[in-house]
Amino acid sequence: METIKISTKSKPPYLLGLLCLIPFVGPFVGVGLLLYGLLKYKDKWLSIIGAAGILWTIIVYSTLFYAGTHASVFKKGFEGISQMQLNSLVKNVEFYKMQHGQYPESLKQLLDDDKLAPINDVAQGMNRKENSYYNYEKSVKSIHFFHQDKTDWQILKTIYFRK
Repeated sequence: METIKISTKSKPPYLLGLLCLIPFVGPFVGVGLLLYGLLKYKDKWLSIIGAAGILWTIIVYSTLFYAGTHASVFKKGFEGISQMQLNSLVKNVEFYKMQHGQYPESLKQLLDDDKLAPINDVAQGMNRKENSYYNYEKSVKSIHFFHQDKTDWQILKTIYFRK
C-alpha cells in the first residue's frame, strides 16, 4: 500500500505582491508580505517582494514630489492657474474699494468680506517657506501685485487709479 503525503504547509501568497504596484496600497501590502515572509512562511522571496513593494511606493512618491517642485511642465500649469486667480483677485480688490471707499491696506483684509478670495499664489508651489501670498503694494497712483519671493520682483499686475 502506498502512502500519500498531504502537505499541510500552504504556499506563500506571491501573487499578492502585485498589489504592491498600487502606490497607496503598496506599503501596507508590502509590510504584510514582509511580516508573513519573515514570521509565518519563513520565505525569503516573499520578504523580498514585500520590501520591494514598500520601496516601489517610496520611489513613486519621491519622483512625483521632485517632478512637482522642479519640472517646468508642472510650473507652467500652476502659472496659468495663478494668472486666473490674479484676475479674480483684481476683481475682489476693486469690489472691496466699491464697498469701503478705499483700496485695502493688505490682501488679508479681503478675507473679511470674502473668505475664498484668492490671495495665495499657487505659482509658488511647494517651494514656499511659510505663506505664499501675492505681494501687494499700494502707491499714490497705482497698485502692484508681486510674487511673495523678494528676489524676483516681477510685476504680475498693475492697477492704475482713476481720478
